[in-house]
Amino acid sequence: MAVLINGEAVLEYDRDVSLTDTQRESLERMNSTLDKGINLGGEKISNPDKNQRLQFIALNLIQSLLKDENEALIAASTAYLAENLPDLKQVTADTKNGQLLIDLVFDKEYQNQVKVSFSGLTN
Repeated sequence: MAVLINGEAVLEYDRDVSLTDTQRESLERMNSTLDKGINLGGEKISNPDKNQRLQFIALNLIQSLLKDENEALIAASTAYLAENLPDLKQVTADTKNGQLLIDLVFDKEYQNQVKVSFSGLTN
């Protein structure tokens, strides 16, 4: 699973690596915290369903990556999405006109791309 921001891969999660007991406990604590309610899109949701929880986690993941902070939250959020959405291939986020657009992609594997720079070319 890959996380892309503005078309650039910023994180890749390897589902072949098993979570430790400590990591699984962390995901259970996340669920317990989510049971208490969330704020999503400016709305207080006291009993979020699975879809709302996943939207909330994806939003927090992207916001943490954009701020380049809280690596533990980034790791836990990525694992949470991967564990709860086994068919998820990519989380994509684009910032356009001051808005953050997040998409969960299930039908397209991330293909690592190589950036090629050409210098010294003249017309």
